[in-house]
Amino acid sequence: VVTNEYGCSDTLFMDNFVCKTVGMEEISGIKGVFPNPFNNKIEINFSSIPAQLKLELSDLTGKKVETIGVTKTLNQVLLETPSLAEGTYLLKVASEKGIWVKKLVHLNETK
Repeated sequence: VVTNEYGCSDTLFMDNFVCKTVGMEEISGIKGVFPNPFNNKIEINFSSIPAQLKLELSDLTGKKVETIGVTKTLNQVLLETPSLAEGTYLLKVASEKGIWVKKLVHLNETK
C-alpha cells in the first residue's frame, strides 16, 4: 500500500487513490474521466459540477502540470494539455465533499 501527499492510499496495481470509503461520484460528483490513456485532452464528466471545484494535474513526483485550457459546460470539464510529456500523472479533484485522485497515463499521438 502506498500513501500519497494527500493521505490517500493505493496499491501498485490500482488506478484510484482512495481518500474516504465512498465512491468517486459521492465525493466529487464525477461520473467518469476519459480517455485513459489520454493524448492532449482529458474529459471529466460530472452528475453536476460542484460549486467549489478544484482540479490539479501533477506528475508522480507531485510537480504540478500546466494546463492550457479548462472548458466547463453544464456537466463536463475539458482539460487541454498539448505539451505534456509521455508518462503517468495524477488528477486530483477536490470539492466541498472531499478529495478524489485518479491515475492517468499520457501517450503521445502516433502518426
